[in-house]
Amino acid sequence: MARVIVATCVDSRMEEALPKVVSHLGVKTGEYHRITAFGCSLGLDHEHDLYELIVKNLGAQEVVVVDHMDCKAYRRKFGQDLTPEKEKELHIERLRLRAEEIRRDFPEISVRLFLLTDVTPERIGTEVMEVPFSSAVAA
Repeated sequence: MARVIVATCVDSRMEEALPKVVSHLGVKTGEYHRITAFGCSLGLDHEHDLYELIVKNLGAQEVVVVDHMDCKAYRRKFGQDLTPEKEKELHIERLRLRAEEIRRDFPEISVRLFLLTDVTPERIGTEVMEVPFSSAVAA
């Protein structure tokens, strides 16, 4: 039975990063279900039914939402000239929004938010920043 839902972007770089991120979280293979969305926190607002299915039928106890920097979905939505600072701010804002929605709809589920700050091939999954729920932007 999967105890964790891990939500990530559809970006192919996440395929390599996911095992490292999951290991960082202390979650073992077979303990999680992965769902993907274009831009992860941008697209997850359409995944409510999937969350409900997994939580109710598979007994998940935690949702982990993992965004990454240099995201093409964010550039498509917010403009190609998006600075890294503004992109980080938008990721944190969207991650927190998704957490609020999940907590509202599934109060029994814990939620953790992460932002991969470096997804270059040699560093993929090594720069993992946990995003706090408070409104203060994490460094």
